[in-house]
Amino acid sequence: MSWLRFWWLGIVLVFIVLVVQRFPHEIKQWRLAWAAEQQLNGNGGEALRQMQQLAAEDPANLDLQLAYLGTMIDNDVLEEAIPAARSMMGNEELKPSQRRRLASYLHRLHLHDLAFEQLQRALGDLEKSLQPLVANPDQGADKAPPKPRELTAYDRLVWTNALAYAAYLAGQDLDIHFREINATLRQTGLEDQFAIYRSQALRVVGRSDEGLRYLKAAVRRLEQRLEEENQQLSDRLGSWMSQEKWPEAEEPTTVRQSRSNALEIQSMLQLLYSQAAVLCDDVGDEQSRKVFNNKAIVAAIGMEQPPLDLSPQVVAQQLIHISSMLDTRGALATKTRRWKQAQADLDAAIQAAYLARAITLDTGLANSPAVVDERDVRDQELANDEALAVFHSHRALLAAALEDPIGEARDQAAVRRLGHEPGPQLH
Repeated sequence: MSWLRFWWLGIVLVFIVLVVQRFPHEIKQWRLAWAAEQQLNGNGGEALRQMQQLAAEDPANLDLQLAYLGTMIDNDVLEEAIPAARSMMGNEELKPSQRRRLASYLHRLHLHDLAFEQLQRALGDLEKSLQPLVANPDQGADKAPPKPRELTAYDRLVWTNALAYAAYLAGQDLDIHFREINATLRQTGLEDQFAIYRSQALRVVGRSDEGLRYLKAAVRRLEQRLEEENQQLSDRLGSWMSQEKWPEAEEPTTVRQSRSNALEIQSMLQLLYSQAAVLCDDVGDEQSRKVFNNKAIVAAIGMEQPPLDLSPQVVAQQLIHISSMLDTRGALATKTRRWKQAQADLDAAIQAAYLARAITLDTGLANSPAVVDERDVRDQELANDEALAVFHSHRALLAAALEDPIGEARDQAAVRRLGHEPGPQLH
C-alpha cells in the first residue's frame, strides 16, 4: 500500500503549492474588498491608505493603479491625482478598456482635452486589435486571408456616445461628432425604440394621449425613411440590372445593404404600429386602432420580430440608457446652434428620466435583484440624481443661448433641488 501513501502525499503537496500560490492573491482581494467597504461606509481616509499601500506594493498592476487613482478622486486628493493621471497617460501597456477608464477619471479632474485625446486613442487601439495578424509568408496561397473583426453595433454605439460627449466637454470637433451620434441613433433604431418605451411609460402614468402623439410622429418619420430606402433600393437594382453585360449572380454590396435597411425599418414599423394600436384603444380611437392593427399585420408578413419587453423595470432601464445619448446629442446641438434638435432632445431626455422614476416608484432600485446592498442603492440613486441634474444643466445652457431667462432659471432651480450647483463642474 506504499503507492497509496505516496499518492496521498502527492495530493497534499499539490494542495500546499496551490495554497501558497493563491494565498497572496486572496489576501490582496480581501484588502481591496475592505477598502471598498470603508469607502461605502464613508471612511474615505482608511480606504485611501489601504489603496495607497496596495498600489505601492504592485506598481505594475495597472488595474490597481487605476483603482487607486479613482479612490484619490473620490476623496478629493486632487493635488496627487492630477500628476498620477498625467503619468499614466504615457503608459503604452494600457489596454483600451483601461485607457477609457483613465479618460473617465480625467473628465472628473476637469482635464477634458486630455480625456478626449485618451478616448480617441483607446478606440484606435481597440480597432487595431481587431485587425487580423499579418499573414505568414509560408502560409499556403490557397488559404483565404483572415477577415478583420468589427465592433458590435452596441459597442459602436457606446463608443460613439462617449466620444461625442468628450468632444462636447473638450469643445473639439463638435459638428463631426454631432453628425456621428445623430447617424448612429437613427441607424440603430434607438430613436424609434425610445418612442415605444416613452409612450409605454406615459401610458402607465395615465397619459396615453401624449404617448400616442409621440408615437405617431415616430411612425411618420420612419415611414418616410422606408419610402426613401425603397426608392434607393429600386434605383440601385435598376442600375445593376441595366448593365451592358449580364450582371453577376451575387447582388452588389450596396443593393444588399439597401435591402437589409428596408427590412429593418419594416420590422421596427411593425412594433410601432402594434404599440400605436394599443394606445389608440386606451384613448377610445377605434378607427385609428384598426388602421394601425392592419398596418402591423401587413408589416409582419415574412418577418419574425419578437415584441419588446415593456415591463416597468425594462422600460425604465431603456429610458435611462437612451436618454443619456439624447442628452449628448442635445448638448452638441446647442453648441452647434441646432436649436430645434437641442430642445427636442433635452426635453425628451428630462421627461424620460422622470418617467423612469415614476413607473418604478413601487419597485425601484431598492427591490432590484441586481442590487443587494443599501449603500449601493444610495450611491446609484445619487448617481441618477446627478445625471438628471446634468440634463437640466444642459437645458439651462440652451435657454441661455436662446435668451430665455425664465427657462434658464427653472432648470437651474431643478439642478439645485437635485443637490448640485449649476456650472462647468457639473458634467
